[in-house]
Amino acid sequence: VGPEWGCHRMFNSLFGKKKVPIKDQVKEWTRGLSKEARGLERKIREIRRDENKVKAQIKKLAKEKSAKTAIRTLAKSLVQTRKTCDKLYEAKTRINSVCTQLKLNYAQMKVVHTMNKSGTILKEMGKLMNLTDIKKNCTQFAKQMMKAGIIEEMVNDTFEELDDPDTEKLADKEVDKIIYEITQGQLGGVQEIKNKGVKKEEKIDEKQVEQKDKDIDEMKARLEQLNA
Repeated sequence: VGPEWGCHRMFNSLFGKKKVPIKDQVKEWTRGLSKEARGLERKIREIRRDENKVKAQIKKLAKEKSAKTAIRTLAKSLVQTRKTCDKLYEAKTRINSVCTQLKLNYAQMKVVHTMNKSGTILKEMGKLMNLTDIKKNCTQFAKQMMKAGIIEEMVNDTFEELDDPDTEKLADKEVDKIIYEITQGQLGGVQEIKNKGVKKEEKIDEKQVEQKDKDIDEMKARLEQLNA
């Protein structure tokens, strides 16, 4: 049974004559989103394998002084794949956030007897729909959540995928850093200020991921308290 059938079942459940209990809807959404997360993990592993092949190629070409242009081209492709992986990792974190928030909202509903709209879920689903790999199914999930009253109606702009200017215009310092790391300085050094700038950006990204994970842990703790 493919993912399309799962979406079809959920669609029929929500828009058909028979109304499905919110408990079952939440289970369907979390199950579907978790499946999307596993798909992202597989894609990340594939990208990492390809990345290792490119690294080996760069190391081989580094022995040839006339191959600098080819090495730079390969390094640019690594910058792109790393940015792609970052997006996929971020999407996985957002999926975990949505699943946890759905369960939390349902737990609260059992207490107050009403499923409140969630700004967190609205925001995270909007971001997930901007990722091509999971856009189709996440858009369907979001429409179902709107129909069920879990999130507010989204404007059309939310469904549009935005271009990432950073991916289109690759920073030279990132390319230089990758070449320096892989060739261990065989093709010359990289300015210290460039390395510091890249390291600073990496630290900022790590902090953002840590904060997102912390938020999810807090939601899980609240969920456990409600279920206690």
